[in-house]
This record gives sequence, structure tokens and C-alpha cells, in this order.
Amino acid sequence: MVLLTVYVDDITITGNNNDDIEKACDELKQRFEMTDLGQLKSILGIQVDVKGNVVTMSQQGYVEVLLDKFNMVDCNPVSTPEVIGQVLKPSKLKPSEVKALNLPYRELVGSLQYLVTCTRPDIANAVRNLSKHLSCYDESHWKQAKRVLRYLKGTKSLCLKIDYTGQVGAFQVEAYCDADFANSEDRRSISGFLVMFLGCCLSARSRKQTMVTLSTAEAEYIALCDLVKELLWYIELLEELGFPQRSIVVHCDNQSAIAIAKNPGHHERTKHISTKYHIVRDQVEKGRIQLQYCPTKLMIADILTKAIPREQFEILRSKMGLADGPTN
Repeated sequence: MVLLTVYVDDITITGNNNDDIEKACDELKQRFEMTDLGQLKSILGIQVDVKGNVVTMSQQGYVEVLLDKFNMVDCNPVSTPEVIGQVLKPSKLKPSEVKALNLPYRELVGSLQYLVTCTRPDIANAVRNLSKHLSCYDESHWKQAKRVLRYLKGTKSLCLKIDYTGQVGAFQVEAYCDADFANSEDRRSISGFLVMFLGCCLSARSRKQTMVTLSTAEAEYIALCDLVKELLWYIELLEELGFPQRSIVVHCDNQSAIAIAKNPGHHERTKHISTKYHIVRDQVEKGRIQLQYCPTKLMIADILTKAIPREQFEILRSKMGLADGPTN
């Protein structure tokens, strides 16, 4: 089997047989004008290193470009992307006043979001907070955006690592899900979840929920819904690639939310929850999702919902699969 991933004119080719890969490359070259760059080392700003059974992906070069572009090369590093308890309030400036500031705020936030999408899920919550103010911002928002750059300067060598060494049997994903109850001025909660594979983060999300929930259990249940929708896509993709998934383990740190998902009965305290959110219950009943309780201290997704102390932040960051890689 040969797999091709295509983004505009960038193509990566992989498979389980080198002869098949070479044959596919030759056939493509006969039809299209192509340049074979050999072993994958870099694509779309992502540096890839393959050594034996270990694959690492980083964006150190991309971070260095950002630091230079936004005049932060000589900044002082910080240990976390956010300050605990700091709230970014909406700017009171008029559109004309925002324009007069001449700050490349949107450009920086967009660049940071690309990092989140690819290899740096540890800054997801910070970037989500910054993204709320793209239409109207001021110096306080710009200062917080630069703090994320200061954090990246001190951690630019971090990379996502997947280690296949000793892997026996089927490749199985697992997931973590959390929510921060009523953590916003409009009292809507924050969902955070990540999908893991061999101890490495495949995808991570930090987003504000679309409805106001009445309890922490309800907020966690809504977050589970967001995660399950993501997992259903992964299940279909992995099955298509030849990696059928057994019941995927989802770690949740709220016993009440787990009880809601496992009990299909009609309850006075949950009857108002929209039907669409009960996709969680449906997938649990079908056996495609298996919910397991996880103590809050071990909940990796906690890093995606709020600012946390440095010690805990570094522990959870490492559990996401982020580790120091080789420096340039």
C-alpha cells in the first residue's frame, strides 16, 4: 500500500514497501513535472526527523522566523504562555483607533495558530484567548501575544515525538477531555480535548462552548461531545488506512459526566440538554467509545482550558508528547 498526502504542490509519499513507493514516484514523474527531494526532512514549515522507530516533528525554524519578523529575537524567555488569573478584556477602542495603532496583531495570532495546528498544542489555550479579539484589540492584547512569543523562544526546540519501539499489536488511539466551567464573561465554558497515539498528541482543541451550561458535569458532557465528533473522523480515517480501532478509551475527570453518558434514562437535571449532544451516549452504547475516569492531576487536557502553574504545565506538556529535540 502506498499513501500520498497532497497540499497544493507539496506531496509526501509513504508506504510499507520501498519498491512500491519507487514505482509510484516513477509513474507520477511520467505524468507530471516533479522534483524528488528524497527522504522527508521538511514540509510546510515542519521539520521531520526519522531515526529508526522514532519520528520527531518540530517547527523550530518557523519559530525563529516569527521571532525575527516581530522583533523578538532578543526578548527574555518566560516559562508559560499565560499568566494565571490574567483576563484579556475586550478593547474599548474605536475601529479607527485600532487601525492607528498599526500593530500586526492579526498576523501574529494567525501565525501562532498555525503552530497550534501542527506541532505546538501547548499554546492552544493562549492562542484561543488571543483569537477572541481579532476584530478589536489594543496594547494589552499585543503584550499578551508577545508573551507567547517569549514562551516560544525559551521552548523553540520542543518537538512532538512518536516512538514505535516495542510496539506490539494494533495501533490504538486514546483521548483526553476536560472543561473549565463558566470561564468567560458570558459564562460559557471552555472545552479542551486531545487525541493521543503512542504517547504523542495527534490533535488538540481549545474552544468556547456554544451554550451556557448549568454545572461542571454538563460542561464536561458538552466537551465530550466535541471530542467524540473528532474521534469518529479518526476512526473512519484509520480504518481506511488499515488500522481498525477497537473501543477507543476516552479519559474524563468528571464522574457525573461519565454517568450521564452511560445512563440512557430520562433525568430531571439533564432533560434540557439538546439531543445533538447525546452522540456521546450513542457511541458509548455502540461500544465505539469507552469512558474511563482520570484524576484531575493526570488530566492532560487541563492544559487546554486555562492557565495553570508552571510545574503542572510542564508535566502535562511532556505527557502530550512534547520533548526537547535537536537544536539547529
